[in-house]
Amino acid sequence: GALPRLAAVRRINDMVKRIREVRVHAILLDHLRGRMPSIGFKKDRKKQELLDNLPAIFREVMKEQELPCGDFPDINRFKNSLERADLTKLPKLKGSRMMQGKRVVDLNRSLKLAIPDLLERLPGINSAKNDSFC
Repeated sequence: GALPRLAAVRRINDMVKRIREVRVHAILLDHLRGRMPSIGFKKDRKKQELLDNLPAIFREVMKEQELPCGDFPDINRFKNSLERADLTKLPKLKGSRMMQGKRVVDLNRSLKLAIPDLLERLPGINSAKNDSFC
């Protein structure tokens, strides 16, 4: 019936939201890591400068990557998490820990192909192109 179908759509919506958030986090962290000096005593100062300019950095990444505002994390919680992190140790998107960017490509492929395919398979859902899951 309709109830199981709605539950399945809700689960897919939740998955889409998590995928989009993970993708934005990875892109943001890569951007911040790329702005950090690899060596030197100025790391702490540069990190603080980046943290102080997070709103501008969010806007820059949003524009450069054409990402929707709603996919970005809460800026204060994100900043609090970053204050405890060593930004120079974050994995690069194109590095080996992220499989040379393949992980983000896989996330994008999931959003563009796998999720619409899942929605198409649900009984009573005519087309995934209606973006009802966004």
